[in-house]
Amino acid sequence: MKHEVTWLIRGRLVAAVAISLLSLFAAPAVAPALASQGQPTAALVEVVGCLRPASDGSWSLTEATAPVVSKNAATTPGALKAAKEHALGAGRYRLLGLWPFNPAAHAGHKVAAKGVLTQSQNDSRLNVTSLQSVADSCR
Repeated sequence: MKHEVTWLIRGRLVAAVAISLLSLFAAPAVAPALASQGQPTAALVEVVGCLRPASDGSWSLTEATAPVVSKNAATTPGALKAAKEHALGAGRYRLLGLWPFNPAAHAGHKVAAKGVLTQSQNDSRLNVTSLQSVADSCR
């Protein structure tokens, strides 16, 4: 619990720095799907999906919901409860910055992830600020 609280405090700072840097250097390439919906181009979002390891050592969120813009870097208890009830989707996000969240402990779980979304024509990436398991499996 102490480690989670410490990371929560640091995570807010990391999210603020990440959003600032993305706004400065990558605004035209960041989250075009959100921009087309009138959302900010460097947005902090939440998605729910299945946490899966890749053969190259990276991690992905599969069967993921569409991104929802969020105002908080951390996931609230109410948002976790709602995420548990979310139906899975068809999205896929490559997850970045997972090392503080011990992803191996949540492999195969349905998780709620928050972070800064960046997209290109071939790839959607989420620089994670919060990762929490909402169910032990994706079924």
